Amino acid sequence: RTSIGTKNKRMKKYRYLFLILLTAIVSGLYLVSCGSDSDGDGEGGDDGNPTSQIVGTWERVDDDEDKDYIMYCADGIGYYFGEESSSGFYVEKFEYIYNAKSGKITYISDDGDTWADEVQAVSNTKLILECSSGSDLYTEVYKKTTTSYTASQLEKLYQKLQSSGSY
Repeated sequence: RTSIGTKNKRMKKYRYLFLILLTAIVSGLYLVSCGSDSDGDGEGGDDGNPTSQIVGTWERVDDDEDKDYIMYCADGIGYYFGEESSSGFYVEKFEYIYNAKSGKITYISDDGDTWADEVQAVSNTKLILECSSGSDLYTEVYKKTTTSYTASQLEKLYQKLQSSGSY
């Protein structure tokens, strides 16, 4: 009888040690998995994907009767489009690079011109840009919106307007 009781005590002791070891291993794996996989070389020089902060379609907010939109796609391509009362529908295509650390969006047009805007604030619903034209600084405020246009539709319209010589 004593040998069976001693054996049960040893089994309980080993089971206890096994559970402690298992807990330590699982905790170690959990802590390692919570670390960042990025080494700081993310897009725009920031960890993760900072571009996702601005991806989407934004409508410019102003008292103007014209509707202006800007669409930032996740692949670094964007479209500026809308309706002007005098000239009708327009669409312009650009490439962009967003650096969340510096707060700059650098734009590159099809003809190679570059310019930059500074992001003053960005949220799920609002984007505020400080823009410059020559020595003039001005602020543009956008609200997140949806339009009936997708990026592929805007690309087709852009190509059509380019080939018709509207630009």
